[in-house]
Amino acid sequence: MSDKAKLFENYSFLYWSISIVLNMIWVVFILFSLDKAQLAIYYSAENLILPSMFNDLFNNSGSLSAWQLSSSTNFFPDMFFFMIINAIVSDFRVTMLIYSLLQYAGILILANLVVRQLSSNISLNYLAFSNLLIVLLLFVTTLSGSFEFTYNFLSIGHYLGPMIMTLASLLFLLKFLKYNKKRDLYFLFIAGFLGILSNRLFFIMFVLPSLTLFFFISKEEIKKKIIKIFGVVALFTISGYLTLHVLKLAEIVNIAPGIINIADIGSIINSLKIISTQYLVYFYYFDLLSVVIILALLSFILTVYIAAKYYIRIYLRKERHYNVLKAFFLFFLTSMIILVFLRPLLFGFYNGWSYIKHNIHVIYLLVFNYAFIIYYFIRSSKKKRLNIFRKVFYVFFIAVISYTLIFPIRADLGKGASRYFNYTPGHVDCIYNLNQNMHYKYGLAEYSIARSVLLFSNSNAKLIPFAHDSEIINYHFNAEKYYSKLNEHISSSQDIFVIVNAKNNNQVISAMGEPEAMLQCSDSNYRIFSYPSLFLKSTLHFERMREIRLFPPPCHFERMREIPLKLGKVW
Repeated sequence: MSDKAKLFENYSFLYWSISIVLNMIWVVFILFSLDKAQLAIYYSAENLILPSMFNDLFNNSGSLSAWQLSSSTNFFPDMFFFMIINAIVSDFRVTMLIYSLLQYAGILILANLVVRQLSSNISLNYLAFSNLLIVLLLFVTTLSGSFEFTYNFLSIGHYLGPMIMTLASLLFLLKFLKYNKKRDLYFLFIAGFLGILSNRLFFIMFVLPSLTLFFFISKEEIKKKIIKIFGVVALFTISGYLTLHVLKLAEIVNIAPGIINIADIGSIINSLKIISTQYLVYFYYFDLLSVVIILALLSFILTVYIAAKYYIRIYLRKERHYNVLKAFFLFFLTSMIILVFLRPLLFGFYNGWSYIKHNIHVIYLLVFNYAFIIYYFIRSSKKKRLNIFRKVFYVFFIAVISYTLIFPIRADLGKGASRYFNYTPGHVDCIYNLNQNMHYKYGLAEYSIARSVLLFSNSNAKLIPFAHDSEIINYHFNAEKYYSKLNEHISSSQDIFVIVNAKNNNQVISAMGEPEAMLQCSDSNYRIFSYPSLFLKSTLHFERMREIRLFPPPCHFERMREIPLKLGKVW
């Protein structure tokens, strides 16, 4: 090894540490550089579920059993750590910042630890380079203006939790294969149990890909280890699902039924058209987002190529001497990427560009996998390749640091921080004024409006959410508390109000008549209808029992009048 190569390797821990710190700095930079429109995405109703849950449970004497959770409960790590942080810092905006930062750090460090297990020859410099590539996911916001993409790596309480649990479980699995210590099996069980308990996506991301261990079952020296691992995986999968069922039966938690059906061919084709159009548009503009997608695609091709070479060595050439950890990692990663990417397509629910959140994990993991790919193609004997990598590394490293130093000068981060911590959706103050002037206290509003008013507003107005097609939304909401209060107002003949965004104008006016008021807010215009003065002809019947708490059937604007009448009877 030349003197330059030795010097490069001697500073590898420093480079790796700086690469981690740069990622953390950029998470803060991104959140403090968002304009109002981008903040509306970060503070969207979907991202406010855990803050609103904390507010109800700890500030309004709510109970967890009154909340109807989705079939992906997000107990751990999402709910667990968010509640702890929010209890310490109080302000949900600060909590969201800290949680996004820690969640991102957790994913990055776990990914580093997983790849580090594969070989002692995987230099920290390779990991540092991959960490710098991951920063590009954040740069997409500042250089391409697309926070919608970056948001999916900073969002709270939805699809990043199972990614953390998958990486943690994979780490303990690899450590057991490597060191054969029982404690790693125990940790694998705990991580897997919490993963199954918290999110159904964990089954797709870890349980199914872990079955690729079957490829190595004939290898006598690790056969017993593999059998033990399969036993643990089966045990935590069964016990996790059984625990969920017991919690539901005991009414400790209220979980919406999870329905998994392979979609019909029409839905699959429609989902395929949407995702194809989305990625074609990404490629068409050829900005940094396009580069990130191309890097992920190239990584996938190289990962499959290396995995295929291992498969040929193991099954066609019948080689006995190969690195099981590397081969399994490649088989696991390839199968997991395919399964996660295809899941929303096969189930036919990829109905819009925002649904990239269901499979964006593959982009993150593929970009990070360059640490292994670089190691594989360089290895210690390829001096020429190592010299090329060292030069590319220095150029990229200096470029990222330079942009990190320049960005705060160009962007007013102080003003951005103030914008972040003082952000309030435009409609919140409008509805507060409505509450003050018209004395309405309870009402119905579209989901995104209802969630933000309950959390951001100082008003006493309480809003029940419904979807754009007027279906009442019961999951991730304390329906028991607000529905019963709303019913008390109906019973005492006190007016409630219905807020409808000014979309589908003709349909709304045809069904509900002229609104009592138009609410003009900075973000949109809203139509206000009051009940019981609201007059409609049709009737809505809920076929629902308290014991099972199934979702009500879909309803439409022309049926909206009967929603308040029935609310008290379904609980």
